[in-house]
Amino acid sequence: MSHALLAQLDEQRKTIAAQSRGILDAAAEQKREMTAQESGDFDAATAKMVEINARAKSIIAGMTAEREAEEQITRALGSAGAGHEQHRQGELDPEARFAADLRKLADGDMTKSEMRKLGVNLGSVKEAQVRALTKSANTVKVTFRDQLTQHLVDMSSVLSLCDVWQTATGESIDAPITTSHGASAGLVAEAATFTGTDPTISKRTLGAYAYKQLITLSSELVNDASFDILGYVAEALGINAGLALGTDIAVGNGSSKPSGVVQTASTGKTGSASVAGAFSADDLIDLFYSVGPQYRRSPKCAWLFRDATLAAVRKLKDGAGRYLFDDLNTPSMLPAEGQILGKPVYTDPNIAAVALSAKSVVFGDFSKFVVRLVNGVRFERSDDYAFNSDQVAFRAVIRGDSVLLDQTGSVKVFVGNAA
Repeated sequence: MSHALLAQLDEQRKTIAAQSRGILDAAAEQKREMTAQESGDFDAATAKMVEINARAKSIIAGMTAEREAEEQITRALGSAGAGHEQHRQGELDPEARFAADLRKLADGDMTKSEMRKLGVNLGSVKEAQVRALTKSANTVKVTFRDQLTQHLVDMSSVLSLCDVWQTATGESIDAPITTSHGASAGLVAEAATFTGTDPTISKRTLGAYAYKQLITLSSELVNDASFDILGYVAEALGINAGLALGTDIAVGNGSSKPSGVVQTASTGKTGSASVAGAFSADDLIDLFYSVGPQYRRSPKCAWLFRDATLAAVRKLKDGAGRYLFDDLNTPSMLPAEGQILGKPVYTDPNIAAVALSAKSVVFGDFSKFVVRLVNGVRFERSDDYAFNSDQVAFRAVIRGDSVLLDQTGSVKVFVGNAA
C-alpha cells in the first residue's frame, strides 16, 4: 500500500512539474515576465509540490521505521525465529496442521477441493482451544485469524512540516540565532563617522526529553498468536511514544518539556470581541499578511488547524450566502485543493479548538521550527522482567526536543478574543 501511494504521489509530482515548466517556458519564449495569473498558478503548483514532498517523506519515514522495527525484533528473537520457521514448514502435530490448513481456507489461500485432497473432513471441525492472555484478561483462540485489524489514530502533522535534526547522542545543542540585524545602513558624508548598531545574537538550546512506554504480554500469546503480534507491538509502542512527543512539539510550554510551535509563535491577529473566539475571513487574511513576505515565500510556509477549525474555515460565507473558499467563486482564496491563499493546509489534533483566548490557527514558515530526535525510536524486549508471571515485556523510548529558532515573526497565531 505504501509503495502504491508513493507511485501515485510521483505521478502527481510529474504532472505538476510539467505544468510549472510550461508556465516558465511560455514566459521565456515570449521574453516577458509572468502574468499575475501565471504567477499565481506557478506559486500554487510550487506549494502543491511541497505538500507532495512532505507526504512522501512521511510515508518513507513510516516505511523506514517499520523496517527498522522488524530488524530489531528479528535480532531480539534470535534462534527462536528459526525454530518457529521449522515449525511452520511441517513439523506440526495433526491437530495443529489441521488448524493451519483451516486458516488457509478462511483466508482464501486454500480451496475446499485442496482440503479434501489432504484428507480433511470439513464436516468435523473441532472446537477451537483457548488460552488466557493473562489470569485476569480475555482469552485468545489458538486458531486466531492471522490478520489483525488495527484502529487508526490521528497523528501530529508538525513533524512533516518542521526541520528535523537527527543526532546519535542526547547532549544539549545550542543553536545561535539573530533577533536583530542592528540599525540599517544610511547615507554618510565623505570622511564622516560611520553610524549603526551591532546585530543582536542569542541562542536556543535543544535538549533530549524521553518519552517511554512499557507493555507486557503473556508468553502464551506471544508464542501462539498466528498474526504478527510482535510487529504490531513494535508499531503500537512507536506510535504511542510518537503521539506523546507530537503533543508537546505542537503545544508544549517548554517547562521540563519541549517548546511547542504554538507556545513560541507570536500573535498575528486577535479576533473580534463580538464573536466569542471565532474568526472571520478578514481575520485569516490579516493573519496571512502579519507574517513577513520573506517567510511567506518559504516552501515550508503553511496553515495549521485542527479538523473542526478547518471545517469552520470552509463554512465561511459572503453576504450572498456563497462559500468564500469555493474556488469557482473566489479563485484567489483557494487556488488549489488543500490550500488557503496559495499556502498548503495541514491539520493536527493538538491545536486548540476555536474558543476565547485560544490559539486556534497557526500560520508561517515552519522551516524555522526545529525538532531534535535522538537516534530514532528504541525498541527492546525482555523475557526476564516479569519472569514470575511468565510474561514478556516490551518497551519503546523516543528522545527529543523542539524550539522555534526565529521567534521574531516567522510563525504567528490567531487568538480568539478574551472579552
